[in-house]
Amino acid sequence: VLALGDPFLTGSENVFVPGAPANFEPAVSMGIVSAVHRYSETYNDAIQVDLAVNRGNSGGPLITLDGKVVGINGKIETRFALGINTGVGYAVPSNQISRFMKHLEVAEGGAVLHGKIEGLEVGERADEKAGLPVVGVRPGSPAAASGFRAGDLLERLGGLPVRTRTRYKGILGTYPAGDTVAAEILRAGEKLTLKAVLVAGGKAHLGL
Repeated sequence: VLALGDPFLTGSENVFVPGAPANFEPAVSMGIVSAVHRYSETYNDAIQVDLAVNRGNSGGPLITLDGKVVGINGKIETRFALGINTGVGYAVPSNQISRFMKHLEVAEGGAVLHGKIEGLEVGERADEKAGLPVVGVRPGSPAAASGFRAGDLLERLGGLPVRTRTRYKGILGTYPAGDTVAAEILRAGEKLTLKAVLVAGGKAHLGL
């Protein structure tokens, strides 16, 4: 039995994926982690890989050389609608898998939805420093109940720095609705940590 490993990769790690691509005999493909924290449609905070993931090994484990499962392989970028891998694939990180598994077990085949902070509107920053300005909080919303105020600077979400709205959405997408995520903010020079309860924001997709 393989254990779930630390999904916080930095890029360039060697990884491999077993499976039976294109209905061939079982095979193993090897490659590297090209990038991390990718946001691609239904894939939030995904791991980008260059190895050959095709139908038959998508949905299977992404494994490091020390035998740890760091993700589940899913969608690939294709060319000319042929459905053939072009060297860009995405895997759902193991931390997201862990968060969703208990909810999927309870759902017994039903849908488990991604979470979002309802009623919170964040803007972009002109520089690349961590932190997004909170430009609006809808009165009576879950965001307001969590303590957010317009003018706050959202610096970290779930312990991870937030630099863009895409990254903000990507981090939130790794949590299922009903979970609570820690939001570290700066308000009038004071650092605060708010607990935001997430509501349903979209259907969960863990593979092709």
